[in-house]
Amino acid sequence: MKVKFQDHFDPAYECIHLLTRHFAPPEGLHSTQDVVNLFAEKSGVPLSELTPLTDPVQHAEDYILQNLDIPEETLRFYFDSSLGNWVTLGSALYEIQLSGIHFAQLLNQQRLPALHDLLSRILDCPIESLKTVDNLPELLRFLRNYPRIEHYKYACIQVFSDPEACQAEFSQIIEQATALFQKVEAPFLHLIDKAKRLFHSNQHPAFQDMMAHVPQNGELIFIPTLMPLDDIVLNDHNKSPSYLYYGVFFDAFDALVKKYCQDINRFSRGLKVLSDTRRLNILLELKNQPLYGQDISDRLNLSPATVSYHMANLLYENFVVAEKQGIYTQYSICRPNLQAFFQSLQNSLL
Repeated sequence: MKVKFQDHFDPAYECIHLLTRHFAPPEGLHSTQDVVNLFAEKSGVPLSELTPLTDPVQHAEDYILQNLDIPEETLRFYFDSSLGNWVTLGSALYEIQLSGIHFAQLLNQQRLPALHDLLSRILDCPIESLKTVDNLPELLRFLRNYPRIEHYKYACIQVFSDPEACQAEFSQIIEQATALFQKVEAPFLHLIDKAKRLFHSNQHPAFQDMMAHVPQNGELIFIPTLMPLDDIVLNDHNKSPSYLYYGVFFDAFDALVKKYCQDINRFSRGLKVLSDTRRLNILLELKNQPLYGQDISDRLNLSPATVSYHMANLLYENFVVAEKQGIYTQYSICRPNLQAFFQSLQNSLL
């Protein structure tokens, strides 16, 4: 397999992903922070481990959304993902553009096949099912019985009636969004080379299964992505070239999952630490407020040496945190790490 590495982000792809997520259904994920929160909940990885990686992405996302000078209703028209997936008018127009179709430049005999191609992408249906649609009344008849919500049917009518205007307006949106993305991408560019290096050593089962569908004698184009965070998407597999959209945080997220969800030795150590009654009592004392070592000693009638021993065990597993205040040390319970530990245990065993 021949691999070509793209050494830059695709700003249009990044902004389409960002805007489609932003206009997701109410119960969906609308921001980078939503994605991170769900990942932490499912994987048991503490947010404290994730946010240093992803907070800059959230700031970049906020900057683009706040400075995009396009009416919200216009953005919603192109990027509403009410179906709960990534099939939107914007994504369809993006794919059409990538294939080199520009309606303003088409000959009359090329126009209808291009429209069928675009409609099939919006509706996520076989292009053959649209062969009888050669005018607006036929399209209305087709849409009347087609199982899609009204937003998508309205989008189909609009692009069928005036594809040049829709494509031009979409291009203006992407041009403006791209300019904003390019202003914030610099801090993330170093992640591209790292992702390219780690690509060859990625042993994740899902990734290996995905790569098995790429023809051995074919060509794979590696495209780094930022806004999807840890997603890896293979487009046009079983064809050549295949396009691999590789999240630059995939390997970092995968390493954290292995650290917190697959470390059986860590589970054994953590459970051993929590199995001691005195350490459980210490955590109960710290539940409501931070305490100095002497406070713990007094409350539980333990010697300072015994308190130090038990705190060392709790600190090693990150169940508590210590803060030096002069010659004294104050201890606090670390709720996120405790929650992550039990979530990881649950994910692994249940």
